[in-house]
Amino acid sequence: MTETVPRREREWRVEGRGLHGGERGAVRVRPATPGAGWLVGRAGNLVPLDPSLAVPDAVRCTSLRLPGGDVRTVEHLFAALAGCGIRDVEIEFEGPEVPILDGSARPWVEAIREGLAKAPRRQGGSPSPASSWSSSSSSSSSSSSSSSGCPLVQGPSAGAAR
Repeated sequence: MTETVPRREREWRVEGRGLHGGERGAVRVRPATPGAGWLVGRAGNLVPLDPSLAVPDAVRCTSLRLPGGDVRTVEHLFAALAGCGIRDVEIEFEGPEVPILDGSARPWVEAIREGLAKAPRRQGGSPSPASSWSSSSSSSSSSSSSSSGCPLVQGPSAGAAR
């Protein structure tokens, strides 16, 4: 059975300074069509994430070569999305670098958790398969996983990461 939880909007945006260049950057993340996979890009020009996008000589960060310019330091955001089991997502970059935030994946996990909390959900707390936020979380919710469907965040106030 599917229920809808209150939501302001399904996409989210994070902005801040990059670690290496100190320039301002932002990332807009929105649900993708189920089965679309991870789509990345700039200014609405999205392409499927693929190993061929990796910049082979990047130093101290993971960089992607995208239409419209390279983007650096994607690893914390990507780790958080993967750790939360997100399968179908559009990621749009603004600026040369992903914001570093506090230097960990935690703020990204919290933003993902908020996005998942806004999506349609099944009883038991996990995202509905019909939801635009496709997550690989199981439909049964264990006592150690959060109500967000993201196994990296515990409890309603984001608790400690596992």
